[in-house]
Amino acid sequence: MADLAPQHRDHLLTIELAVRTSDPRLLEGLEVWLRLGLVSEDWVREVASTWLTCPLPVTARSPVAPAPSSSPQPATQSPGRLRAITAELSVVWLLLLGAFLVVVSSAWLAASFWSQVGGVGQYGILLLYTMLFWGAALWTDRQARLRLTGQTLRALVTLLLPVNAWAADSLGLPLWGWFGAGALWLMIAWTMVSRRSVALLILLACGLHWNWPSGQAWAGVTICAGFIALAAAWPGRWQLRSRHHRALMAGSLLILLLRALATQIASLADVALVMVVSGLLVILDAREATRAKVGLNGLGWLLVGLGWLLGQTDATAPWQQLTLALIVGGLLWERLQRSGRRADLLGLTLVIAGACRGTAALLPDDWRSSLLMAAQSLLELRQPEQVLGLLWLPYPIVPGGLAIAQQRRDRPDLAKFGLGLALGILLLLNAYALALWPHNLRLLPLSLLTTASFGLAASRSPLGSLLPQVLANCTLTAALAAVYALARFALPTTSTPIGWGQVGIGAALVLWSLVAIGGDRSPWQPWVKTSWWLGLGLAGLSLVQLTHGVWETVPEQVATSGLLSWLVIPLALLGLAAIGPGRFRKAAKGLGAGGLVLAQSLAIASPQSLALSLGVAGLALGASSLLPGFRQGWVALMAVTFGWLSLSALTGAGVGSWSGLAFGPWVTLQSGLLVVAWGLWWLSAGRSNPLLRLYGQALDRWATAVSWLLWPFTALRLLVLALDGDQPQALWEGWVIGLLLGAIGFRLLTSRRAGRPAAIPGLLWAGAAALELAAAETLRQLNGSLSHYAAVTLGLGFICLLATERLGRQFPSRRWLPLGYGLLTLLWRSSYWDGWTGLLMVGVALIGLRVAARSPHQRWLSYGSLAIASWGWGELAFFWTGHWLPAGTTTDALVLFAVVAGFLAWFYDLGRDRWGRSLFALNGPTLAWTAHGHWLVGTGFSGLLWLTAGPTHGSLAWAALGLLVAYPWVQGWRTSGLWVDLAVLQTIAWISWGRAWLPGWAAFDPHWAVLAAFSAIGLAVLGQTRSPKTAWERVALWLPASISLLLAGSIAPPALMVVAASYGALAALLRRRRLYYLGLLFATWSIWRSLWLAGSMEALLYVGPLGSSLILAAEIDPAWQGAKGRSLRHGLRLAGTGIIAWAAFAQHSTDWVSLVLALGAIGAGIFWQVRAYLLMGSLLLGAATLANFVELNARWSFLKWLVGLALGTGMIWLAATFETQRDRAMALLQRWSDDLDRWD
Repeated sequence: MADLAPQHRDHLLTIELAVRTSDPRLLEGLEVWLRLGLVSEDWVREVASTWLTCPLPVTARSPVAPAPSSSPQPATQSPGRLRAITAELSVVWLLLLGAFLVVVSSAWLAASFWSQVGGVGQYGILLLYTMLFWGAALWTDRQARLRLTGQTLRALVTLLLPVNAWAADSLGLPLWGWFGAGALWLMIAWTMVSRRSVALLILLACGLHWNWPSGQAWAGVTICAGFIALAAAWPGRWQLRSRHHRALMAGSLLILLLRALATQIASLADVALVMVVSGLLVILDAREATRAKVGLNGLGWLLVGLGWLLGQTDATAPWQQLTLALIVGGLLWERLQRSGRRADLLGLTLVIAGACRGTAALLPDDWRSSLLMAAQSLLELRQPEQVLGLLWLPYPIVPGGLAIAQQRRDRPDLAKFGLGLALGILLLLNAYALALWPHNLRLLPLSLLTTASFGLAASRSPLGSLLPQVLANCTLTAALAAVYALARFALPTTSTPIGWGQVGIGAALVLWSLVAIGGDRSPWQPWVKTSWWLGLGLAGLSLVQLTHGVWETVPEQVATSGLLSWLVIPLALLGLAAIGPGRFRKAAKGLGAGGLVLAQSLAIASPQSLALSLGVAGLALGASSLLPGFRQGWVALMAVTFGWLSLSALTGAGVGSWSGLAFGPWVTLQSGLLVVAWGLWWLSAGRSNPLLRLYGQALDRWATAVSWLLWPFTALRLLVLALDGDQPQALWEGWVIGLLLGAIGFRLLTSRRAGRPAAIPGLLWAGAAALELAAAETLRQLNGSLSHYAAVTLGLGFICLLATERLGRQFPSRRWLPLGYGLLTLLWRSSYWDGWTGLLMVGVALIGLRVAARSPHQRWLSYGSLAIASWGWGELAFFWTGHWLPAGTTTDALVLFAVVAGFLAWFYDLGRDRWGRSLFALNGPTLAWTAHGHWLVGTGFSGLLWLTAGPTHGSLAWAALGLLVAYPWVQGWRTSGLWVDLAVLQTIAWISWGRAWLPGWAAFDPHWAVLAAFSAIGLAVLGQTRSPKTAWERVALWLPASISLLLAGSIAPPALMVVAASYGALAALLRRRRLYYLGLLFATWSIWRSLWLAGSMEALLYVGPLGSSLILAAEIDPAWQGAKGRSLRHGLRLAGTGIIAWAAFAQHSTDWVSLVLALGAIGAGIFWQVRAYLLMGSLLLGAATLANFVELNARWSFLKWLVGLALGTGMIWLAATFETQRDRAMALLQRWSDDLDRWD
């Protein structure tokens, strides 16, 4: 039965457990694992000495009364702020910081004697410090209560060994010095590391630093680093099972990388393997980490990835590349087996491809050159690089093999990705082959891709069912490319664009035959879909090629043959629409009809070819309409269109010896065809055959379109004849108009039988156009000007307006005719300008308003007409003012425009309840918004006054602008809201214009802020009588502050005090207590202004009022008192005392002022129990103390290194003491924290 058991491969299983160290069952579990041989005894000892701190169970004894202890009992739970202090990481951090300060300070102390000793003495100093730390580590290791301190020092001493090796090599230590130092290193490593094998690995990492300056050290790097990698991953005696050991080895190798980065002796490519091994150790360490696992794992993979990339840049070290590929590939394969991610498969593909490249580099140079020359002569190639390109063809096998492996592990998604990657690489190789390789090599990757994809799709391979559509795409695309490559040699016509186009046509027809054969059968659907889209692409490509050949390179006979060859494409599409698969029929129908349209572009250069092409298209669509699926209106309309255009092309170009009709008879023929078309439409209207009715409707639609095309053309022709008296008038224009009117009349008279509405709008518009042409001809005879044309057109518009007023109920759609005359009037007057063009625009606006009155849903017409009227009034005012006052300036023009806009605003505002509703059906909101818009335009013109000089008559202009300023005040009095703010802003601008234009107003500059303060109080009082009063109060709040900010450069301190007092009055009037703070702010500004004018630069005097204001607000504001306002109160106190402390330290860092303020703040915080005062006072005292220390150090520089040495020693002592007296220290810190939390 044992032989029948399934065989499994031996894998390394990683189990992660999260167990509390206080759980007594942990010891029992470790004992069971040790008995079963799952863990080693050394590992259990290390875990027990490092993490196991729970008390062992003791035998039952008689209870003994505990001795009274004077030390306070710690709290059961520490608050959040003490967690960082109680954590063991804090102890390690203090130890490392202390060691760092001791080393740096000692190094600077030793630097003063550095030049007096040689390299051996210099290294002796470093070795002395290493021995001191070694002794400290040995002593703390014997202390039971300094477990963490001892462990940290042991790790620090172990990592100092590679630093010693670095220093020994850099200082040029002789060989006997290396032996002596190596013996000490062996002794230190033997005592600092629990496992002897790990100690030897540490010494091996130290040996990697030997002999760097000579450049001969890199021969053993690969062997040493590879041995460390095997020790990390291979099971056995040398395996790095402990996280602690792996971390030490990773640190040793990272020191080696640090030396490579810090010196110019070695390049990064030389230590690529070391970087990968370091990353391997970090990744293995991250698998057992309980915290920061993601960060460690990411760092490890970053080192592995960077090392592999750097190794690929060094082509002279193939053995290193292979070693890198083994390590990185093993890691990726192991993670791929666990996670099944696509990124791992992609990375593994890249690594294996790089290994193949490295394997090829192992061959001797003469072997490679011989193989290269043999392949070049065999394939008849000119360049050796083309042979090297063939070496890329096996690369797709790598992801393909990985895809097969994943498919066998029942991972279809990953296998699909691998297969897609292999096919993608093959496609890239084919694209490279088509672009750069010679013709005799292109068929090789194309045939490989075709064979591979078709073989996978057609065989019973496990990958065949993963990507059926992709495989079909690759097979047909590669086969198509192969056909093009073969055609390059087999067909001589491929030297021209038409030849290539015909190859594409033939390939498209073959592909569409596959579509027709496959039909709707399920197994064929990927091939049918690919054939359909490839055929469409070839059809478009062949059209481009034939167009290029027909228009540029071939004569007319070849053009006709090229045209007829591409006409097969739309005909084939129409055939697919009839018998093809159901999901392509609709698209084929539309594309076939569109293809018939596009085919006409090939025949535009030849009228006879164009007539033939149009005829073929018309016959094809006519024949298609006999089928049930093609009996649609647009098919019949296109058939009629093609037939009509074909007949027109034949009559215009001629056939054989007949040269065709001239232009005039040809246009007359088109008008006659209209009569024939509408006659056929009349005959088919009463028939029972649906096909005849369908074509009758198509004839009606096409004849209507042709009639609308002939009307503008004829009108333009008659207009040219009317404006140019020297040109003789032809007779065919009359025939065209007569036939056209007759045809339209026949259409209107017979409309009842067909059940279609009469085309009354078209006849009325035609009559209107004829009337305008008659008027234009009359004025031409009388030598009239453009102004006469515009005036007569406007008169016709008013006449038409009156006529449509009478006929409006019977024909409601005729109301747009007067508007057409109005637009034509604007067109006539657009090329000139005089004193009456403004009145013409006002007349057009009146027409538009009356038309809009009968169209209540066309509000845009009302607004447009009002805008045209405003423009016209502006033109009138500007023209006649410039005529009467020729010496005016630009400022005068802007003032005039602003006043006119203001007048129109008042006009529309006052007339919204009078003439607006009765004459033009304009409601109140429409005229109100129109009035507001004119005021806004006037305000915009007035805003441009800031960019110009003064007006000619300043007092008159200023008084006239008062009309514009009064508008927002009236609106604000009616509705309040934003109008009050706009009124105040415009009043400020109006006063500023008076100051600039009127003499004597500049004397009030120091008092504008005072006037604004009193005005704000007045507005607030006035707002109490209005409802709502919010807008008036809002203006009262921002007005004094805004004026003060605008006059910030010239305002006087007393004026700022008045502004501060006004905010105090507003606070009392509006019952808003916090406005007092704004008053305090302006009072502070007044003090600052006084100090600035007095020339004082004392920062404390500037900051003092602001900080005192913040502290006062925290102390007296009722809303910030009590428990709810505690945090905000604390923040205000911190801000106030902080800026005062900053100012004191900035200018008085080393004198008595900072110390006095600091001691005063500390005393106030202790006396009143306020945290903010105590904190900021302590910070200021510490900063002032450090500043005094820096000044003392500038005088006695030797002092700072002694202080650093003492500080580092103190940190180490503090960490050790805290570890031994943890309970007592925690109780003391807890009591201090509780007392501080109770403070305000």
